[in-house]
Amino acid sequence: MDTQSQILVRAMGTAVLVMGLSAWAASSWYPVPGMCGRRAAERDLQRGVYKVVRFGITAPALPYFSALLGEKYGVKVDAWPACTASESQKDYADAYDAVSEAAIRQRFGHDVVGEAWQEAVATLQTTHATR
Repeated sequence: MDTQSQILVRAMGTAVLVMGLSAWAASSWYPVPGMCGRRAAERDLQRGVYKVVRFGITAPALPYFSALLGEKYGVKVDAWPACTASESQKDYADAYDAVSEAAIRQRFGHDVVGEAWQEAVATLQTTHATR
């Protein structure tokens, strides 16, 4: 093989390698927010911080929900506006909550997050019905 052919073969090999690495990077980037969310939840739990993240939560019910979780169980609520959330942020929050809610359920023996939400909505409905 002459020098020109060797250069062409190397250039084509390099191009294939670059395209392959680009495809791999694009496909492996997507789970990064989820991995970060899981790791953040694990770190918080190791420090004894129990927290859930919510997007687009109904604003009037949020104070009741946060108060119930905080006062009864010591669980914090981070509420993020859904209208400005990117897919990456939603992936992060979903992964965070998957880890944190499982730990919260294990600690208290039942779904305190779901129960607090139902109680908050019921309280809100009762409050508005009496006005």
